[in-house]
Amino acid sequence: MALLDEETRSAGAVALDECELMFLSKESFNGFIGQDLKMAHEILTRISKVMSKRLRDTNNLFREVVSWGYRARKEVRDLKSNFLSTISHELRTPIHSIQGFSSLMRDSGNVDEETKQKFIEVILTESKRLADLINDLISLAEIEYGAIVLERKQSDLTALIEKALDRYKPEAEEKKLNFQLLIPANLPAVMIDGNRLLQSIEHLIENAIKFTPFNGEIKIEVAQMKNSIDIMVTDTGEGIPAKFHERIFDKFYQIDQSTTRAVEGAGIGLSLARHIVELHGGIISVLSKEGEGSTFKISLPKQHILT
Repeated sequence: MALLDEETRSAGAVALDECELMFLSKESFNGFIGQDLKMAHEILTRISKVMSKRLRDTNNLFREVVSWGYRARKEVRDLKSNFLSTISHELRTPIHSIQGFSSLMRDSGNVDEETKQKFIEVILTESKRLADLINDLISLAEIEYGAIVLERKQSDLTALIEKALDRYKPEAEEKKLNFQLLIPANLPAVMIDGNRLLQSIEHLIENAIKFTPFNGEIKIEVAQMKNSIDIMVTDTGEGIPAKFHERIFDKFYQIDQSTTRAVEGAGIGLSLARHIVELHGGIISVLSKEGEGSTFKISLPKQHILT
């Protein structure tokens, strides 16, 4: 495609500066040429310089766009590769456990009742883990495709938090964790989708349990502020480096992306929690320093509070 059309090229131009051109009529331009060829030469030289600069700028911009496109494609490939690696690992682990303990129960002729109950407990635990992962993937996909409509109704945040704690009670007891609940007795009801927000609270508690060491402490606090009602989950884990504070809410993102990491997870929980909170018009954030634990906070707008 030509930079200038035929009429403009025949008319010529005078450069006002490095970046601007003033176009003249064909008659005026011919007059300039007829009166002073030196001036015409200078005009054409300046036009050439300006157009050359514009061509260089266009070329540089094109290179930047191509480079950005390459980086974007690489990031997508890396994300896809990481997703497939993580999800396949997270799916394979519980499936292998279920298959292994089921085979042991089938092939072992004389299994005492106590051992059998232990096998069954492992199978049930791994089945729950597998179901949770699949449900989280479905929920995340539904939210991203806009297929979820919140079913708002009057809800009790205290009851939701207690329900979430009950779900993860076995994991907390296994690590001998101490829970501290700081919830006001006169906490007002809220108009929310209780089941969805429960998912967010569960993922924050699950995350805290994962990263809190044995005999550690987890604090759950609810506070009614001037413009919001806040739910805070604080752990006594290793903390999160500041450079990862934003990325930990990205789907499938893991700070430790190796398959041999100490803490299992698919990188879905915090992303799903954020999406659900944002659907309620709220904000989820993290305050953390390495070696000092982390506090995750859900802030729901005051319009959700029923008075």
